[in-house]
Amino acid sequence: MLGAVSPALGWGAIAVSNLQASRFGYGFDHPTKESAEQRALAECGRGCKVVVTFPSGCGAYAYGNYKGERDYGIGRGPTRAKAEDDALDDCEFALWAECKIKVWACNGN
Repeated sequence: MLGAVSPALGWGAIAVSNLQASRFGYGFDHPTKESAEQRALAECGRGCKVVVTFPSGCGAYAYGNYKGERDYGIGRGPTRAKAEDDALDDCEFALWAECKIKVWACNGN
């Protein structure tokens, strides 16, 4: 069909089962936020929740545990490195300790 343009895919989402992200799921390159969230939740399983969505680029989830205190951080960015850096900064600012990336996902753009 002349002049037809397929919709740009680009929504992503990350879902986790709990603070430690024992189970997780992600969706990327979805045409809508809702479909990315549904994919992430379906992949993660029962009792999970969406913690980050991103309309383009990448998303990441970090977790830390320091002397019994636990926290997490989320990040978004145009690259995996930027999303991970933001998630680590978010987590480490809240916890004042080192955190680790648990899951990340990127859209193909």
